[in-house]
Amino acid sequence: MSKQMVKVITPNDPGNEGVFDAVGSALARIRDRAYALFETNEHAASSATDWLAAERELFRIPESELSETDGACTLKVSAPGFTAADLDVALEPRSVTVCGKLEQQSTEGGTYSESSKQLFRRYEFESPVDIEHATATLEDGIITVQLPKVGASEPEATPAKARAATA
Repeated sequence: MSKQMVKVITPNDPGNEGVFDAVGSALARIRDRAYALFETNEHAASSATDWLAAERELFRIPESELSETDGACTLKVSAPGFTAADLDVALEPRSVTVCGKLEQQSTEGGTYSESSKQLFRRYEFESPVDIEHATATLEDGIITVQLPKVGASEPEATPAKARAATA
């Protein structure tokens, strides 16, 4: 399969406020569900555990891998079945959100069916990334997001210092 460019959206892009509204809405849905889980939880679960459980209930949480050098972060996210047109990568200086929606319709043997898959994952970084020079591609069901760091020097391998967002 050939490499496809995935739409990268920043807060400064005119006309793309809807994507950031959708991300905010998704986070609000997760927050509300996590709170409901917390309220009904009789065992001593943490707020992070409730948040992750809510996230798993509402969205497909993709497998991902993050690597970091002194100069850049590279995020790889599994998105089998999705095309570049189904996906958005929303960037802010200290976070990246990968979201997608895949709707399928089929008629088989006289039976009509619809299905929908939603993918959502947000990552937060300790250091800001250069969102104006970030790129995202999709190849063989893997989204690769290249995120140069602000004021980065020549790349040199270091342990990753990002985490999946929990709040």
